[in-house]
Amino acid sequence: MRPETALGMFPAVWEQRRFPRSFPLPSLRKSATELSFYLEFVMKNICLFSKTVVIANICYVLRMTRQSDPAKKPALLEQVVDYLMDKPLSALTFRGLASALDVSSFTLVYHFGTRDALVSDIIGSIATRQRGFETVFDPRTVTVESYFIGLRQSFDLSLFPRNRALQRLEFEAQMLEAVAPDRALTRVVHESLHARARETLVALGLDEPQAAIEGQLLLDTFYGIQVGLVVGGDVERATIAFERALQYHRERIEPLVAASAR
Repeated sequence: MRPETALGMFPAVWEQRRFPRSFPLPSLRKSATELSFYLEFVMKNICLFSKTVVIANICYVLRMTRQSDPAKKPALLEQVVDYLMDKPLSALTFRGLASALDVSSFTLVYHFGTRDALVSDIIGSIATRQRGFETVFDPRTVTVESYFIGLRQSFDLSLFPRNRALQRLEFEAQMLEAVAPDRALTRVVHESLHARARETLVALGLDEPQAAIEGQLLLDTFYGIQVGLVVGGDVERATIAFERALQYHRERIEPLVAASAR
């Protein structure tokens, strides 16, 4: 079928097309050569558009596969954590986060890759905030007095509003990871705290089984008081409960340390 014949089948459609003024719609009565020129013009523009899309996709892939800037990522992560102070971790989305932080979604993808990777970085940032516990309880230098002073200092830190908000996020992360066997960051941090408590109590003179039990009891009690503080927000009540728990712990530990020194 000749071109002019094919176009002649849809005259109403072609008359409604809007071409640039420099390229007026050709009359269907004109020669096939002129019609071929317009068809060639359209095809060239389609090819140019396709090339532009391909180049844009290549640039995007190259940008996404580059190493993220190590100087900007920590600052951005801190902004993300600040954003989550009064929001659930489970509701986090790149689109909502990008809008709140006034950055593009591409920026978040560039620095964190995927949402799962971002959540993992958030959990790591939150969970490791208790590393102060590990520096206070150094088994090489710990004494009974420094041990109990360190416990009190750790609790006092948890009373700050920001740390309480971080504690809420950590609890949420722990619950989410409890049903995700392939994610164990909070469990690893939790186990490291138990290990450090056990090592510290062994350094004070307790044997391994005693140290394991007392360390478990101490940390689980501490976590329970923190849950009550996060849920109820009653600082005075939480402080009284902690003081009583610390007293019971001291009454248990000091005789065991004294017995080991004989």
